[in-house]
Amino acid sequence: MRFSHSRFELKKLKKGGAETDIIDFIEYVCLYLETGHNIIQSFQLAIESLSPSLTKNKVEAIKDKMNNGFSFFDAIQSTPIKNNKALKKSLMLLSMSHQYGRASLKLLKEYNINLKELITNKQEKIAAEAPIKMLFPLTFFILPVIFILLCSGAVLDFIKILE
Repeated sequence: MRFSHSRFELKKLKKGGAETDIIDFIEYVCLYLETGHNIIQSFQLAIESLSPSLTKNKVEAIKDKMNNGFSFFDAIQSTPIKNNKALKKSLMLLSMSHQYGRASLKLLKEYNINLKELITNKQEKIAAEAPIKMLFPLTFFILPVIFILLCSGAVLDFIKILE
């Protein structure tokens, strides 16, 4: 029997991993947008509000490029984000809303809700697989031991009666 999720993946999903960092980042950006900051200020303030993580490191790399003279859009385009589709999509939403001047708050909130639902679905899928994964150890290890412990007293009594 091959398990589809390693312990590391389960711990990452339990803690939330990179996706919850992205949700926090998007919520901070939305919070600062609601208080009247523009997109770039909200982006920079949200970076300062994040706790140290891989997501913060990637976003700080974009901030450093902006400080070196890149535009917001160019800094996002030139920073390689390979393994994190959610972060890449949220940064593209930010840069496109900045570039085209559209209301980004509503888009970011909707994307954040979708990302939360995605994480919840992953966690529910793992939780649904747990009983099936526990079936093998339960039937071949735990139940036989319980059976032996419960029946050993009766077997000993039966042997005493026969003597």
